[in-house]
Amino acid sequence: QAPLTSGRKSLAEKPLDLSNYAQCGTGGIMAARKVYKFQEFNAHTSTVRCVKIGRKSGSVLATGGDDRKVNLWATGKPNNLASLAGHKSSVQCLSFDANEDQLAAGSAGGSLIVWDLASQRVVRQLN
Repeated sequence: QAPLTSGRKSLAEKPLDLSNYAQCGTGGIMAARKVYKFQEFNAHTSTVRCVKIGRKSGSVLATGGDDRKVNLWATGKPNNLASLAGHKSSVQCLSFDANEDQLAAGSAGGSLIVWDLASQRVVRQLN
């Protein structure tokens, strides 16, 4: 069962059980029982692997996928704000900093890239 879909399909269908998917950075399991579609858009050219909403504003959203990109979105808007490329393998997890100025993206290959969102440049890369 692939809950997050790609291409022309929606990111989340109504309702959707994500209880057996790991949450990035915590080592725990997500406690969500149901997810409801609040917005439909074309996220990536392949499978979407992770989604993160900024906690400070709740208005910024990041997605990562098998296309090795991180896409940034404004909630409620159908088009992405930016597409960040630089990973050599699938993007598996995402985490915003407290001010939503930077975004850490981890890949299946074990690398971590920290992005500055204003400049859309790499701040640090760990392999």
